[in-house]
Amino acid sequence: MNPYQHDQTGVEQIETERTVIIDPTTGIPITIGARIERLRLDATGQQEREVVHVVVPSADGQQLLYPYATKLYSCAICGARPLVRASRCDACGRHICDACRIIENDVTLCAACGTKPWWQKVFAWLAKL
Repeated sequence: MNPYQHDQTGVEQIETERTVIIDPTTGIPITIGARIERLRLDATGQQEREVVHVVVPSADGQQLLYPYATKLYSCAICGARPLVRASRCDACGRHICDACRIIENDVTLCAACGTKPWWQKVFAWLAKL
């Protein structure tokens, strides 16, 4: 008997239910959780039931427990989504994830603004005024 093959005399049924949200800007569905239920009858007729709940964290590691009441963001640099607690670049105002965030002198910058020369940063800041 091969230990990697399922018992051919039993009957197994698997149901999967996904919880998704729709990204309002792109319309792409994002899976945030699932419930997997496995019902198995062995050769003797005994019923075995196994239920597994999976909750997928957001790109910034937060749990999406109430996605309909929580505003979600996408990182403007790398596109990571969904973000629950996104930072904002102090220079351009775009939402960014922790991986694309640069902190200089208590100023939060995105990777694009953080790599600009100082004179471009000053000019962009003066243009906002």
